[in-house]
Amino acid sequence: MAVFVWLMAVAVYAVAVAGRTSFGVAGLTAIDHFEINATTLSLFTVVQVGVYAAAQIPVGLLLDKYGPRILLGSGALVLAVGQIGMAMSDTVGLALAARFMVGLGDATAFTSVIRLVPSWFSPRRAPLFTQLTGIVGGMGQFISSVPFAFMLANVGWAPAFGGLAIMGFVIAALAFAFIRDTPRKWTITHIEEDDEDLARQLTSTVSDADDMTVGQTLREPASWLGFWTHWLGNFPQTVFLLLWGVPFLQIHQGMGQAAASGILLVVTGAGIVFGPIVGELTARHSMRRIWIVNGTAITLALTWAIVLLLPAPSPLWLTIVLLVVLAASGPASSIGFDYARTSIPARRLGTANGLVNMGGFIAGLITAWLIGVVLDWSSQGAPLEAGDFKLAMSTQLFAWTLGMIMLEVFRSKTRRRDAERGIHVPPLRDVIARYQAKFETRKAEAKALRAEAKALKTEAKEQKAARKQADRKQTERKQTEADSQRAQSDERDSRS
Repeated sequence: MAVFVWLMAVAVYAVAVAGRTSFGVAGLTAIDHFEINATTLSLFTVVQVGVYAAAQIPVGLLLDKYGPRILLGSGALVLAVGQIGMAMSDTVGLALAARFMVGLGDATAFTSVIRLVPSWFSPRRAPLFTQLTGIVGGMGQFISSVPFAFMLANVGWAPAFGGLAIMGFVIAALAFAFIRDTPRKWTITHIEEDDEDLARQLTSTVSDADDMTVGQTLREPASWLGFWTHWLGNFPQTVFLLLWGVPFLQIHQGMGQAAASGILLVVTGAGIVFGPIVGELTARHSMRRIWIVNGTAITLALTWAIVLLLPAPSPLWLTIVLLVVLAASGPASSIGFDYARTSIPARRLGTANGLVNMGGFIAGLITAWLIGVVLDWSSQGAPLEAGDFKLAMSTQLFAWTLGMIMLEVFRSKTRRRDAERGIHVPPLRDVIARYQAKFETRKAEAKALRAEAKALKTEAKEQKAARKQADRKQTERKQTEADSQRAQSDERDSRS
C-alpha cells in the first residue's frame, strides 16, 4: 500500500515536471511564435520559477495544515489550467499569465511528495525513497522531450500544450481518489495523543516533544543548510532543462531540435542510476552527506569549464559527460530535504521542505535571467552564435560560488547546533580507525573461519582415511577367512 500511494503521488510530480520543462523544449519555437528576443524568453522562466520559489513557504504551511493529498490534487488542477492558457496564448501577456499558473501548480508537487515519504516509510528507507521520487518524477522530462516535442514539431503549439492540460486533469482526479496522507488516514494536524509513536517516527533525530514554531523552523541552521544544498545542486538542472539546454545544444553543439530534445534523456537515464546510490550513501553515512554535495558541485563546475573553454562544438562524448554530471546534481540537491527531515519535528516538516525547495529555484531563475541578458548583450540583435552561449553560460559561476560559500557557513552552524543537541560528528581519523578496526576484526574472523574450515577438512580427511583403512582391514580379514575356508574345504575333499 505504501509503495502504491507513493507512486500515485510521484505520478503527479512527473506531470508537474513535464509541464515545468515543456517550455525549455519549446524555447526557440516560442521565439518565433511570439516574435521575442532572448531576454523576453528568459522572462517566462523567471516568472514560472519565481512563482514556484515564492510559493514554497505558503505551500509548506498549507502542507502542515491540510496534508499532501489536498495539495497534490489541487496543484495538478492549477497546472492543467495553466497549460490550457499556454495552448490558447497568442500574446506574451497571456502566455506569462499561463506560466504563472504552471509555476503555482508545480510548486505543490515535489514538497508534497517529500512530505508524504516519512509518513509511509521508515527513517532508514526515507532517504532512498526521497531519491527515487526525483528519479521516477524525472520521467516527466521524457514526456516533454519526446511526445511533447514530437507534437510541437508535427502538430503545433496548441495541441502540444493541450495534451499536457489533459494529463493534468486526469492526474488530479487520480490524486484525489487514491492518495492518502498517512497509513492511519489522519492529516498532520490531526495527530492525537495515542498516535504519538507514529508521529515521532516521522523524523529520526528530533522528537515532536521538541516542536518548533514557524519562525524557529525558518531560523533553524539545518533548514538553511538544506536551502543552500538545494541551491547548489538544483540550479544547474533548472537552468539547463527548463530553458537554456535545448537552445545551447542547438546553437553551441549544432544539433537539430529533435536530437537536442532527445539527448536530454541522458539526464533522466543517468539520474535513475545516481539516485539510489546517493540515497543509500545518505542513509549509511548521514554525517558525511555534505561530501556528496561538494563533490558533485565541484565536478560539475570543472565539466562546464572544459565544455566552455574548448572550441564549439564540443565532442559528443563530452556533451554526454556534461549531461551525466548534471544528472548527478539532482540527487545531490535532494540531500537538502534529508537535512530537514533529520532536524525538524514532523509537524513543521512541510514548512522546512518549502524553504529548502526554494534554494535551487531562486538560483535558477536569477541565473536563467542573467543568461538571457548576456545573450542579448553579446549578440547585439544578431542571430545567436556559439560564442554568445560560451559567455552567457559562464555566468553560472556566480550562483555556484555563492552556493559553495554559504554551504560552508551553514554547515558550521549546523554542526554547532547538533553539538548542543548532543550529536557530534567524529573526526575523519576516528572514522577511518573505526573502519580499520572493523576490517581487522572481520579479517580475523574470516581467518578463524578459514582455520576452522581447514581443521574440519583435515579431520574429515583423517576420518575418511581411517574408514578406508578399516574397510581395507575388514576386506583383508574376510579374504583371509574365505581363503582359510577354501583351504579347509579342499583338504576335506582330498581326504575323501
